[in-house]
Amino acid sequence: MKLNLAHPILVKAAAFVAVNSARMAMRTIRSECIALDASADPWTTRRGNILCLWHEMIVPGTCLLPNRGIQVLVSQSRDGDLITEFIEGLGFSAVRGSSSRGAVKAIREMARSTDRGNLGITPDGPRGPRRQFQPGAVFLASRTGLPLVPLGIATSNCLRLPSWDRFVIPLPFSRMVYLAGHPIHVPPDADLEMLDVYRQRIVSAMDELEQLAQDRLAGRVTKDQLLARASGPSDDSAATRKSA
Repeated sequence: MKLNLAHPILVKAAAFVAVNSARMAMRTIRSECIALDASADPWTTRRGNILCLWHEMIVPGTCLLPNRGIQVLVSQSRDGDLITEFIEGLGFSAVRGSSSRGAVKAIREMARSTDRGNLGITPDGPRGPRRQFQPGAVFLASRTGLPLVPLGIATSNCLRLPSWDRFVIPLPFSRMVYLAGHPIHVPPDADLEMLDVYRQRIVSAMDELEQLAQDRLAGRVTKDQLLARASGPSDDSAATRKSA
């Protein structure tokens, strides 16, 4: 997402408008949130997971998970200033860094923060390429022992910005399906080759979850069918919530 907001006051003003617009829009959006594994349910589990969501889905992702103490890795770019103000306005905490700037410092900070809440990462941000999973999240999972949890979102009606990631803004009165997948545990002694194996695994899981969310949104699958088709072991205690 590329915006020209050079002054901090403009950033705060834009974020204020964005946060309140998102809150008003979410009151009109019908959403269904489904966790395929209760241990990785981001709506009830407040710590112990690394939540992975594509950069383009920051707005719907944060709007569906407000005020849960999630810490999000945000770039140190000017665009990151706006995203930081936006997510903090919705009850998230920002850890500044990216694959290109401040990565080591950010990963260390997130590793120290594992006892304060779930961690959230957009693995293709902040500059892309779109949906190219950078290795930082897999490395963090390996060194902290926290599992990667893939997320998938589908929305019936949205605006896509002409940015590198085709940034998504859900429109009022639309419908959304939000899926949280099975946790993926990365071995603590994983070498570079093994880290890449798990990187590919999480990418496949994220792609599958998004397709399942789209199928659920279109009514092509029921909840029970979705749970049966999802990758990973089924869990009879999987949690489902609906809001209108």
